[in-house]
Amino acid sequence: MSDWDNLVEPTRGALEALLRKGDEMADRIEDLEAKLAKAVEELENMQKVPRSDASYGILMVMIKYTLAELKGQNQ
Repeated sequence: MSDWDNLVEPTRGALEALLRKGDEMADRIEDLEAKLAKAVEELENMQKVPRSDASYGILMVMIKYTLAELKGQNQ
């Protein structure tokens, strides 16, 4: 068996591990993009609600929760 033959399996394993990590990172990016879009939508909705309206407080709580999610904090 040549040196090349001895490197094939470890190289294949390393490449597969890199592909898995890349897939995990892509999934995480998609998740963060969805959370960011949600936060932007909530901020836009907040601009439409008068501060005296009861739903303003609800929107503030939703925004705080979404920002905590973006930071990776559990509520």
